[in-house]
Amino acid sequence: MLKKNAVWFTASITVVSMLTGCAGNGNESAAKPPAEEQVKPVPQEPITLKIASARTKENFEQYIRPVKEKYPNVTLQQMSQYKFNAEVIQSMVAAGDIPDIIDEALTNTPLLLELDLPMDLEPLVKKLKVDMASIDESVLKSVRSYTDNGRLFYMPTNLNPPMVLFYNKDIFDKFGVPYPKDNSTWEELIELAQKVTRTENGVNYRGLTAGTALNRTQTQLSLPFVDRATGKSLVGTNPGWKKLFETWKAIYDIPGNYPQGAHFGKGVDDFLKTKNLAMFPHFLFLAEDAAFAEAVKGGLNWGVTTFPVFKDNPGVGVGGIAGGFMITKASKNPEVAFQVMMALLSDEGQTLLSKQGDITSVTKPEIRGKIFENSTVVKPLVPKETLANILKIQEPAPYARTKHDAVATTIATNYLTQYFTGKLDLNTALRKADEDINKKIEEEGKK
Repeated sequence: MLKKNAVWFTASITVVSMLTGCAGNGNESAAKPPAEEQVKPVPQEPITLKIASARTKENFEQYIRPVKEKYPNVTLQQMSQYKFNAEVIQSMVAAGDIPDIIDEALTNTPLLLELDLPMDLEPLVKKLKVDMASIDESVLKSVRSYTDNGRLFYMPTNLNPPMVLFYNKDIFDKFGVPYPKDNSTWEELIELAQKVTRTENGVNYRGLTAGTALNRTQTQLSLPFVDRATGKSLVGTNPGWKKLFETWKAIYDIPGNYPQGAHFGKGVDDFLKTKNLAMFPHFLFLAEDAAFAEAVKGGLNWGVTTFPVFKDNPGVGVGGIAGGFMITKASKNPEVAFQVMMALLSDEGQTLLSKQGDITSVTKPEIRGKIFENSTVVKPLVPKETLANILKIQEPAPYARTKHDAVATTIATNYLTQYFTGKLDLNTALRKADEDINKKIEEEGKK
């Protein structure tokens, strides 16, 4: 168990209700409904709020731009010592150096929840009359899946960045194989990969990788790692895990598709540097990266299509990789901090996110329709029909998260790799993953 050794400050709000006598003989009295709580406005005088954010200085300034424009008197002081690292965060907690706001990916919140850092935002949402109906329901469900009681501890500003399948046109042209099509399934792409995986003139051409991390297909299939009720691993018993393992095996069982020294996490290098990978599933924003531009200068002839889907789950992509913020229980100005950060969910703030390539939490078509408008690569080079199909891919159903998911991911990835490289059979790999996850959970429970 992580140590919870910080002293938290909570603000109490007094609600005043007015009682008046009824007209008549004076023997009856009735209470009027409580007066509505007054919203505490953001002060006009200068105010500083501390925000934990691991962004670069340049990216941080871009991130808080909507806040600075709406509240020029508010300074958001970035805590430079913050990193998403258990040791760093625990030392900050122990020192009482707690921010008002935490800017972090949704997938990284279990550690913060275990430290009891985020406050429940529901009371502030009600008091400030936030229009939650305008926020994508799928991402709100995902947020609530992180706690037993389904509380709103996190305000999402954007959903998953669009995920796609990049492909190297030259490899397909070289072997006379048609390019991958929009809305292709993993099963179809595995067949396609078999046609372009070969060695020629000393070059090992690889057809397809499963992605750079386990959670791509794991979230796509909505697979829980641990049963929240029993605290036991589900990797060996949930049939979806067998399907995931078998899919990865089918990809890397293609002769030559996983040569000696290969690692599925190195897909970026294989696609951009050595240019011997035909198909690479990844975030679309890779196309905006400097390394991508360098690869294009070096001869990469690329195309892009929709992220692979499972045959029995069409139209469903990767999930849970949202961006957003939390207000801490330690904040002395939680109401002000919340109001200030809600500038990110204003039409102006969401439009800015959309133009730079994020799928916004706010679902207004006039905002989402501006996606990649500021792009110098995606907007001009990705066909409109393909981009529309990419954006049609839906969020998967949420699954119950636990504080053990991070360690379970590491263990599951280890045994998945041992399985698809032929070191273990399927049943043994799943059983050992279960055993190791359960052992780790027991060890954590004794601390």
